Amino acid sequence: MSRRLEEAKRILEENGASLVVIKRINEFEDADDLDNDNNKIEYDFENYQCFYESGIKELVGLATKVPNDGCEGAICADKIVGRAAAFLYEYLKVKEVYAKVLSKSGKCVLEDAGIVCSYDCLTDEIINRMGTGPCPMDKIVSEVSDCRDAYNKLFRAIV
Repeated sequence: MSRRLEEAKRILEENGASLVVIKRINEFEDADDLDNDNNKIEYDFENYQCFYESGIKELVGLATKVPNDGCEGAICADKIVGRAAAFLYEYLKVKEVYAKVLSKSGKCVLEDAGIVCSYDCLTDEIINRMGTGPCPMDKIVSEVSDCRDAYNKLFRAIV
């Protein structure tokens, strides 16, 4: 796990949050990190966003509030990432995602999108809150292959 993801994980755990977003703030010649084009970048570890609601409602809200590239290059730490959340991270164009629990289909979405991912537990699927079946949001996007289509379906389901 990268130093950046370790820091995001620490913030997630220390704040008891369900989601942490650390945005990219600048490109500098003397910054420590490089983006995919070898530009040096800096992250704002002082002014991160913490979200506390379970589920993907706040992630959908974040995707709704900002332009499609509003979180481009961001680092995110999340408690649970399934296929639905992974598509939203792709839609937001984040750079790296840490998940305490990551589903195999979520991992495939992230990797196919070129998003670096790290996790504590890899599972076959995310289970609903009642423990009776698969996550309803993941079911909504089970046949989807495009992040924009996934966002639209998830937005309609939540609103």
